[in-house]
Amino acid sequence: MDHKTATLIKQLKGLLSKPHHPLSPQEEGIIMQALENDRQTGKVRKFYEKWPYHQDPPTEDLSSRLMQLEADWQNWVTPVTLQAKRTMDAGCGCGFNLALHARRASVAVGVDLSLSALKRARDYCSENDLQENLFLIRGDLGELDLPDRSFDLITCVGVLHHIPDHLKVLRNLSRLLDHKGILLLGIYHPGGRYWHRLKRKLLLSWWTGSDQQRIKWARRLFPVKKEARKYQIPEDVYVRDSYAAPVEKAFSVDYLQNTLKQVGLTLQEVRPSPRRAFRKEVQDLARQLSEPGGRTFQLDSKRVDAELRRLKQHHYWCLARK
Repeated sequence: MDHKTATLIKQLKGLLSKPHHPLSPQEEGIIMQALENDRQTGKVRKFYEKWPYHQDPPTEDLSSRLMQLEADWQNWVTPVTLQAKRTMDAGCGCGFNLALHARRASVAVGVDLSLSALKRARDYCSENDLQENLFLIRGDLGELDLPDRSFDLITCVGVLHHIPDHLKVLRNLSRLLDHKGILLLGIYHPGGRYWHRLKRKLLLSWWTGSDQQRIKWARRLFPVKKEARKYQIPEDVYVRDSYAAPVEKAFSVDYLQNTLKQVGLTLQEVRPSPRRAFRKEVQDLARQLSEPGGRTFQLDSKRVDAELRRLKQHHYWCLARK
C-alpha cells in the first residue's frame, strides 16, 4: 500500500470514530456522517431518504459490468483506470457503481446524503465481498472535510444537476483531486431536456402539494411509460426522479467549461455516453488535443452544444482534469 492510500484510509477511519456517527459502529461499521443544515439541501436529502434512486441491482453480474466499464473508459482522450487508484463516487446512491470502484481501487469512498441509500450500498457491496478499503460517508459533497488531494479519480454521475449549490460542490471536488486527477461527470443538457423541463415547470406550478400528488398527475398527464422505456429506467423510478425531485438543473457544455475553469479544472472531453463518441466531424472538436510540438487544440464548447441539441441529448458525459 502506498503512502497516499495509507494516509487517506487513516483519515477515513478517524472520521468513523467521531461521536457524531449516526448509529453505533457495530450496526453501521462503514457508514460515517457529515450532515449539513442547509434548508434546500435538506429537502434533497429528505427526498432521497424516502426514495433512494434505483434500489434494484443491475441484472448483469459485477465482473461483466466491470469489464465493460474498463473498456469504455479506455476510449477517453485520457484513458481512465480504477486499478490501484484512490477513488470517490460522489453521490453514490445504492452503490452499484461504487462496487465497481471497490473491485479495483486501492481505496473506494462513496458519499451520499441518504442514509437509506448508503445502507443499500453497504449491503450490495457486502453481498459481493467488497468491504476491504471501502468507506461510505453520509454527507454534503460541498462540505466534505477530507484533506486536499485525497483522490486520483472522482465520479459524479446523475448527481450535479440535483444539487442546489453545484458551484460549491465542484470547488470542493476540485480541492479533493490530486495533481492530474480526473473528474468524470454525467449531467443533463438543456437542449435535450427542453420539453421535459417545461412539463416539469408546469406541473410544479400547478400542483404545489405532496410529492405523491405530483407523481400522480405526472402519470395522468405525460407519457411516462414511454419515456421510462426510452431511458431503460423502471417507470416508478423515472417518474419520481423526473417530476418530483426537489432540484433539477441542466448545464450547457459552454457553461460547464467556464465553471470548471473557475474551480481549477480543465474540461478535456465531452461524449454523448461513455460507449459512444460524436460523429467523426465533431469528435475532435469535443476534445482538448495536444500535439507533440506543444500546440494545444481547445475543445469547441459551442459546437459541441450545437451537436448535443441536434441529437436531442438529455444527458452527456465529460472528463475534466486537475
